[in-house]
Amino acid sequence: MSNKYNVKYLTEYEIWDKFIDETTHGTIFHKTFYIKNLAEYTNNSFLIAVVLNADNQIIGGMAFAHAIKIKKIKFIYELPLTPFYSPVIDERGTKYNTKNERFNSEITTLLINFIEKDFKILNYKFPPTYIDLRPLKWLGYTNSVNYTYSINFKQKNNYFDNFLPDLKRQIKKNIESEYNLIAENSVKNYTYAFDLQEKTLNRKGKNFPLKKEQFIDFCTKLDSKNALRTYTITINSTAITSVNILIDKKRAYYLIAGTDPDYYNSGLNHVLLYKILEELKADGIEYFDLVGANNPTVSHYKSAYNFTLEPYYSASKEIGFAKQLWTIKKIIN
Repeated sequence: MSNKYNVKYLTEYEIWDKFIDETTHGTIFHKTFYIKNLAEYTNNSFLIAVVLNADNQIIGGMAFAHAIKIKKIKFIYELPLTPFYSPVIDERGTKYNTKNERFNSEITTLLINFIEKDFKILNYKFPPTYIDLRPLKWLGYTNSVNYTYSINFKQKNNYFDNFLPDLKRQIKKNIESEYNLIAENSVKNYTYAFDLQEKTLNRKGKNFPLKKEQFIDFCTKLDSKNALRTYTITINSTAITSVNILIDKKRAYYLIAGTDPDYYNSGLNHVLLYKILEELKADGIEYFDLVGANNPTVSHYKSAYNFTLEPYYSASKEIGFAKQLWTIKKIIN
């Protein structure tokens, strides 16, 4: 390890969160209160690994959940509701791209080598702003690409005009119909969101990864950080469609959404998202991410908004005996 740097596990959470706020690639998904709570709900452990410079300042690191598989193999756990879980490296602050790239490679290599001492099944997903995964490739990782749809409100001011014609017709037809829009963070609204999400998933034979009381607790903690907005449309006091939005300074993320199967063709789910977009834009949000378009059904639904298709990258690696076990697991599954 270079004498210029010190790599260690960090216990001062506030220092890490301050670092995330000040970096280009840090998001709400990298913050301790987000990861640590989800780690507890899913019975996993939590760590922050950091690289410190000579002035004892963080210049890179990763906050992550982890668990133990058979044969006591430690692995990085992929948390629910978390599209990005990755190292975050500060920028060197020079106008020379080559120097920035070399700095990123050096710090990434130090950090990853440190984490690999304890963990043998590793996987990361980087936010769309992070595009240089060459350091991981050089360390033997398999890199892959994922996709999402996003909108920059500054660049697409008249986004409604760009919606697909059928989507615009549905919104125009139903926006003046009789319904009640609840835009508040409350236990009642969190419960609506959870129940509608469960109905949506049950239709696909899936279950929501958190229990209802855990989801309500998580939403309450996000609200305490001013990081959540919850919206529900009801008809005659019956919840029809609901969306939870994460707020991260000038960015917003589509966290979960659910619609009663009996109202899939009502168009109210699209009315709700359109109203949310209008509010986000009015409140000065500059960037909105629909968070994932990686299967045909989800992609077809989200593409109707005609947002920008945006890639984001992931990397994975299994080390030693863990690689054999992982290969067997893939064959069995």
